[in-house]
Order: sequence, then C-alpha cells, then structure tokens
Amino acid sequence: MRTTAHGSTHRRALAICWPIVVAATVGSFGCAGARARVVATSAVFPVSMSPAVRDTDGHILMEKNLVKVGDFTLRFTSVSMLWQLIPLSRMKHDISLEVDKQVKAVNGEAVVNLSLHVRNNGWNTWNALIVGWGVFPGYAKFEVTGDIVRRR
Repeated sequence: MRTTAHGSTHRRALAICWPIVVAATVGSFGCAGARARVVATSAVFPVSMSPAVRDTDGHILMEKNLVKVGDFTLRFTSVSMLWQLIPLSRMKHDISLEVDKQVKAVNGEAVVNLSLHVRNNGWNTWNALIVGWGVFPGYAKFEVTGDIVRRR
C-alpha cells in the first residue's frame, strides 16, 4: 500500500495533537473540585492555628499553661463547576458560631492547633478525564479540627 501525501498529513497532525490532548487531560486533574475560604471573624472565643493562644490581657498562653477539654470538629462540602470558576456553594465559611457553640459546650476558653483537611473525590478525576473537563460539578470535602482548651 502506498501512503499518500494526504494520509501522511493526517498522521503527522495526529502525532502532534495527541500529546497536547493527553497533557490537557492530565493537567486538568488538579483543577477539578472546589475550594473554600475558612474564617472565624466573629468568634467570641480565640482561635489559633498554633499550640499557643492569647488571653484576654493579650499575654500569650503557651501549651504548658493550657489543658485540653475537648475536640473541635466541623465538616462541610464545597461544590463548583468549570475548574472552580463557577461556585455552586458558598466560598466563605465562617466557623465562628460553631466554634462558640462547641467551646461553650465543654466549658473551654479557646481553640488551638486548628487545622484544615481537604479531601478530593474520585468523581473529580473522572469528570476531568472522561466527561468534559470540568463541565460537570466537582466537589471537595473539608474538615476543620482543633483542640478545645482552657487555662490550667
């Protein structure tokens, strides 16, 4: 069989386009999902991402001056489309009310060691790979944890 110039051109175009399609697909994996901004702007009790916290006088209370009285946990899900360009759930999550409720329930005075854990799901990968590269909604699960403490 003879290769025509026309067939050769198609093979060359396919050879050039195929790596681009693969790169775009793989590159879109990290973009599917959702994002959120976590704040505690109106919390009555102080919140710290470190093991220390300031008291009402502004002095720093170190870990050795605190006793753990409970665990703070809050979970929520965030949803978006088109590589997070179109949020389908609220982007800003104010955890103030939940902080106050949980700290008060165990007679604590603050939350320390606050951390945020984000877990993507398998749907985001399949969404990017097969169904349209971000056309369908993607989501992420968030878990905010910390230690509820009070002074010794």
